[in-house]
Amino acid sequence: MALRRPSLPPMTTWVMLLIPFAVAYPWIVDYAIARYGVRAVALTALLMGGVNLLSSWRRARRSDHPKLVLAAELCAISLAACAAALPARWPLMLVPGVIQLFLAVIFWQSLSLERSMFERVARMIEPHAPDWIAGYCRRATACWSAFFLLNAAVVLGLAIFGSEESWTRYAGGGLYLAAFAMHGVETVVRKIWFRHYGASPIDYIIRPLFPPEKTERGRRSMAYIRDMRQRLGMEMPP
Repeated sequence: MALRRPSLPPMTTWVMLLIPFAVAYPWIVDYAIARYGVRAVALTALLMGGVNLLSSWRRARRSDHPKLVLAAELCAISLAACAAALPARWPLMLVPGVIQLFLAVIFWQSLSLERSMFERVARMIEPHAPDWIAGYCRRATACWSAFFLLNAAVVLGLAIFGSEESWTRYAGGGLYLAAFAMHGVETVVRKIWFRHYGASPIDYIIRPLFPPEKTERGRRSMAYIRDMRQRLGMEMPP
């Protein structure tokens, strides 16, 4: 029977589309406010948000479009309306923190589902992953949820109590450097946990320090690799 790669879950798609917007947002806001003023930027954001909300609402009526997405869009529209009415910059500065907060909620909420967010992404990358990855994926999902929650607190704190420069630096760069570091740590922990190694440089470094033969999880990973290579008709490693 042919092995088919599963489609990307709707909520995971939304999360991945959100990332590039969140990275660029602080710089776009800084440039636009300096050039056109707070009210013009807020009204533009309000208009764009309203159009997007109508589109999302129609999708929600036809499919399982996540309700949390609608809630996030309503929150962003409310902040844009507040910025236009005052007019003030700080409501627009809250948006990245709100995004991080909603990511934390989405990841945490997925723990109540059959597959956590981390397992959904893992199975998108490796469709034939075994069921025994579920426990680790739930722990990783919980850690990422806590990470997003901490980021939300920092961004919101800088927006309210910090300077505009410190907010721009963290929301537009520091936050994603922290995420990159978090991803690096999680990658190392995952490899040590499962002892499932590939051909990347980090695998060559970690494998001699944590050989798979020494633990039950490592031996299980080795057996899984052998089984999958046989099923896919690949040559066995020497």
